[in-house]
Amino acid sequence: DELGNNQNFIFQFSGTTGSRMTKELKPENFDDVINLNSMSRPGSSYNFENYTLIKNEKQISPYPEQIQQFLRKSRGLINFQEEIMQIVEYLSTKKDGKPVWSGNFARGLLKRLGKAKKKKEDLDAWDNMVQSIKSNSKNLGIAERDIDLLCDDLKILSAYTFNLSHAAAYSY
Repeated sequence: DELGNNQNFIFQFSGTTGSRMTKELKPENFDDVINLNSMSRPGSSYNFENYTLIKNEKQISPYPEQIQQFLRKSRGLINFQEEIMQIVEYLSTKKDGKPVWSGNFARGLLKRLGKAKKKKEDLDAWDNMVQSIKSNSKNLGIAERDIDLLCDDLKILSAYTFNLSHAAAYSY
């Protein structure tokens, strides 16, 4: 460049956060690159250290097996909008096979909760969804502490998450 630095920049990974994360993670495959791309966003970035520890086999997923089935692409962590949508539908599905909360509703609600100014009706909807999930999760054999952790993480992820196809396209 004009300053005499001989640096090659890669779209989405050239900023301070993306560059630091790439050096720390040392991605080994395209899935790592996709996850890294997604984790360089405000919501998902809190997962970076755990992703690195799991990748290096120094930690396991914090979620029960029933939840991990939706997290194969992200090494057992919630990283993509589709995962959030699948998890909410799974956790709110009644015995009749119909979910009380749709994944699309949950995704939209989390996007609204990620904004600085939260509306009371969105906060109430979140509380209703969480209570419903907690109630239904007992039927699935998931401990309440695991649901509390999951719901806390979902709220953090509301700050900003990518969908998998978007992260994959950016990574490619």
